[in-house]
Amino acid sequence: MSYEVTKRIKGRDYRYRVESARDPESGRAGTRWIYLGKLENGALVAPVRSVSRRVTHDEIVAVTAKLLESRDASRVTVSVIAHHAGISPGTFYRHFDDRDAAFSAALTALCEQCFDALPALDPPAGTDADERRRLNGWFEALHQAALRGRAFRWFLTSAGHDKLEIALASTTLRIDPRALLAKYFRTLHDAGLARIGDAETLANGILRLHAAMVRDMALHGVAEAGAAERWAAVFPVIERAVFA
Repeated sequence: MSYEVTKRIKGRDYRYRVESARDPESGRAGTRWIYLGKLENGALVAPVRSVSRRVTHDEIVAVTAKLLESRDASRVTVSVIAHHAGISPGTFYRHFDDRDAAFSAALTALCEQCFDALPALDPPAGTDADERRRLNGWFEALHQAALRGRAFRWFLTSAGHDKLEIALASTTLRIDPRALLAKYFRTLHDAGLARIGDAETLANGILRLHAAMVRDMALHGVAEAGAAERWAAVFPVIERAVFA
């Protein structure tokens, strides 16, 4: 249902079409006001339509990531993403099949930013104590980043976690944390600081353990500041697996 109304603003008349609308994500009913133009001597003067700029896939991903970090994910609908990206919902669907696909791409981008900011694991191996501190610091930085980010907390605690985890697993990260950690373990082995038979399997197992710990903290509302005590109980297990 739609109808037109005239609004008088500062002595001038403007024409709008009001349409009933329902948000496809939330199901909430509402209205949408579409500006038709101004009235001059009773005649409608339509606005000049500017040519909209082309928005890239990466720009929509960046907008989605920013929205997920700034508000509850339930409020990040396709309509909201399209509005903030300056595109129509139809243009959004030319880039993504649905909202979850955009969320997956945004979380992938945020993961890569997180891994970019982690301490380096690639300098030559130091002493045993140096490398234990390095490994501890790397994982501490990883879980603090996950607990700090609103998007990561939502991902770890949402009902759609499993579905999004599968989608994320099918993407290729620019920085693969498993490969990074496996390479570091091989460096430790070659330096005689650890005896590691299968670096890839060990890296995968430790990262899964760490992910489970972080998800448990997120589910129980453990803030970044309270993560140190929980981590202090977990790291010795990882330390023994690597250096024992």
